[in-house]
Amino acid sequence: MIQYALTCKDGHKFDSWFKSVSAFDQLKSSNMVTCPICGGSQVEKSIMTPRVGQRSNIKSDAVTQN
Repeated sequence: MIQYALTCKDGHKFDSWFKSVSAFDQLKSSNMVTCPICGGSQVEKSIMTPRVGQRSNIKSDAVTQN
């Protein structure tokens, strides 16, 4: 699954999930991606910031001494 931030031609911003990049492309070319606010099908991907998870190998600054 992939999430896209989308914007319609009237400037409404919304997010939507798609099965894959190609699924989004196919739905968009069939005018099946529509704005939930105005119903317009002229929708484009917006610039998104990536969601990067926290690294699991970060060392703690605290040092335990016995």
